[in-house]
Amino acid sequence: MPECLSCHREISGTARFCPFCGAELQAGKEEPDNAENRAARGAASPPFPPGTAAAETATVANQPKVPQGKRTGMVVGILIGAIGLLVLGAVIGLGIGSGVHFLRGPLDTTNAYIRAVNNGDAATAYNLLAPEASQRRDRSLEEFNQAVVQPADNRLRSWRTSGVDFPNGTSHASVTVTESFRTGESGDFRFLIRKVDSRWLITDYFAL
Repeated sequence: MPECLSCHREISGTARFCPFCGAELQAGKEEPDNAENRAARGAASPPFPPGTAAAETATVANQPKVPQGKRTGMVVGILIGAIGLLVLGAVIGLGIGSGVHFLRGPLDTTNAYIRAVNNGDAATAYNLLAPEASQRRDRSLEEFNQAVVQPADNRLRSWRTSGVDFPNGTSHASVTVTESFRTGESGDFRFLIRKVDSRWLITDYFAL
């Protein structure tokens, strides 16, 4: 006959509760599902109820562990990649900045010359001419002032630079300027500029 697993007395096989101790009975002769019986049967413990602290601890513990060496390598790789991106950004920024500065040289010289002539500042305009420029080679400062700066017909209402070219390498440039005179006339002029030491100086200019 079946035996009560609690008080170990023989009982009827159809009873649900032990008539002696009142313990709930299991069908057949199954052993109680406790830690000792599971260890004896070699069965694994049932999973913890979801949402409990024990279940979360077990989940973390069961996750695959990354070897220490591999984890260190991953961190170093990420750092090297970030540093590489920073260096690349700095190089690109310097290249763009240098290119803009290089283009600004001829433009700044052209604008400074036109502004000086327009404002009657002969000395500033004269110093922006290269030694081989005809306006400087063939004229003194006073002659330049009388021929170029003083005539009212040379006064501009406005001007606009529209392009910079480097036809003969990086030490020569040409700048196209659209000039509107106070007389009502307008036209395009080309300024030829050469780099002398660290300065951009005008070698010639003419109407197009």
